[in-house]
Amino acid sequence: MLLHCLDGNAPPAKVRKVIDDYLGNFLWSGDMCSSKKAKIAWDEICLPKEERGLGLMKSKSWNKAAMMKHIWKILQRSGTSL
Repeated sequence: MLLHCLDGNAPPAKVRKVIDDYLGNFLWSGDMCSSKKAKIAWDEICLPKEERGLGLMKSKSWNKAAMMKHIWKILQRSGTSL
C-alpha cells in the first residue's frame, strides 16, 4: 500500500525516506511501526541479487520506474514513438 502512493507521483525526499524506513522496519521486525537495529545496510539490501543484495528497490527508484511506465503507456496510446 505504501508503494502505491509512489505510482505516478513525485513525493518529497522526506516522504521517500519515511517509506524506506517503514520497509526496513518491516524487513527486520515484521512490523513497519517497530524498529530494530538493521543487520545489513539498506543500500546493500537494495543491490541486485547478482551483487549479493536482495533485489529490493529504494522508493526513489520505484517512483522513477512507475512514472516512466505511465509515460510509456501515454505514448503507446497516442501512437507517438520516442
